[in-house]
Amino acid sequence: MIPIQTKNVLHKQLTKNIIEVFSLKLFRNDHEEKIKYEIIEIFIDKLAVLLLKSDIDDIENYLQPIIENFQANEFIAKLLTKVILEQDRLEQYENFWKVWELFEPYVILSCKDGDYYGDTKQIIQSYLLVFSPYGEIWKDTAVSWHTLKANDKRFFKRMSESIGHCPTTLYSISKFLTSIGTEYLNDGILWISGMLRKEIDFSTDRDNLQTNTIFYLEKIIRKYIFNNIQQIKEEKKVKEDVLVILDFLIYKGSSLGYMLREKII
Repeated sequence: MIPIQTKNVLHKQLTKNIIEVFSLKLFRNDHEEKIKYEIIEIFIDKLAVLLLKSDIDDIENYLQPIIENFQANEFIAKLLTKVILEQDRLEQYENFWKVWELFEPYVILSCKDGDYYGDTKQIIQSYLLVFSPYGEIWKDTAVSWHTLKANDKRFFKRMSESIGHCPTTLYSISKFLTSIGTEYLNDGILWISGMLRKEIDFSTDRDNLQTNTIFYLEKIIRKYIFNNIQQIKEEKKVKEDVLVILDFLIYKGSSLGYMLREKII
């Protein structure tokens, strides 16, 4: 009943109080006083729109109860996904990235010990714009998104450095670069080679990768080599970055990785 874009101070306080009540119940570990699934879904839908349509200065206030009680659970993954879906419709660029900025330190903290739990994996994938608990977010033909501008690639660089130790991050960024992040491909090769250089676990454990990680890696490195073959052969640093990825693919049993390596050496 409260107008989404209200300027009324009492309306805003009441809205925050409602969010506080929900957040306390949604992050409880004892599972007492469970909220019905349908009500949770309605709450998430309304909150996503509220965050995108409110004055940008109100966003932190509304999110404060959720951030203070933050736990890596399905609710967070669903909220992030709903914000993405509503952003696709509403196109509130500044508000969207404000929400992402506020969640960033908590997503990073939740990945401190890796991504061994399913909810953490879902959050990483939602936060990196590739996962939805409700089904695929993007059509197979999607190669861009109105909310991704040139400077926004810095966000993905930070994430590759901050949570690059998680195999789900490698999967997510690889998938992202084959979809709406296509325009970031050249930078993405640097992000991925950086992750692979630092994380020995990716190469020592053959079974710790998300399904289709190798598929997406093959897809992007093949495209990158096709578009930049001359530069790869002439510039040592570029060639080294590509070889890091190809060597990783070969270790994982990729015949395409082997063929592409022969092509550039």
